[in-house]
Amino acid sequence: MGSYTKEEAMITLDQVKQEIHNWTKNYLDVPSDHYNGHKPCPFAKKTLDTNDYRIELTSEYPSKWYQEFAEDDKKIYIIAYQPDVIGLGEAVEELNLKWAQDDVWGIAFEPSDEVPEDEANDPEEWGSVTDESYPLLLVQSLSELQALSLSLEKKGYYKNCSPDFMKQFNARKELRHARTNER
Repeated sequence: MGSYTKEEAMITLDQVKQEIHNWTKNYLDVPSDHYNGHKPCPFAKKTLDTNDYRIELTSEYPSKWYQEFAEDDKKIYIIAYQPDVIGLGEAVEELNLKWAQDDVWGIAFEPSDEVPEDEANDPEEWGSVTDESYPLLLVQSLSELQALSLSLEKKGYYKNCSPDFMKQFNARKELRHARTNER
């Protein structure tokens, strides 16, 4: 993962912050047929409203953010990378195996040419402010993420999600269960 000077940056931190707010207000907090009538992320708006998050634009390896999150009281870190960064997903998978024992979990979102599972997740509709798609890393508490996910699962929230998404969801659930049983 390379580093950038301000002049070389393709996206800015202010743009990322504006997009996160637009995405939350105009997509994540709006009921969706894809999520069985639920909001795509019914917890995002409250987290933003209570300033219980940290947003960064970085070129640093994701382990830095896992470490900082573990020592912080924020509910979530939202870490953006420049559009040309590749390999975030693989790095996050490896880090999750290590950090799950410390109750820290990352979710990587990488740009793709594929159509989103939920057609309502269209950047032009929710208010994108950049012309670039870029990788995002969400770092949060594994136990809190799992508790919230299980409450949504009981409501049928995930019924339209892809097999790939459900595979990741179930793997996280199994890892969390195994971690709980070790105690």
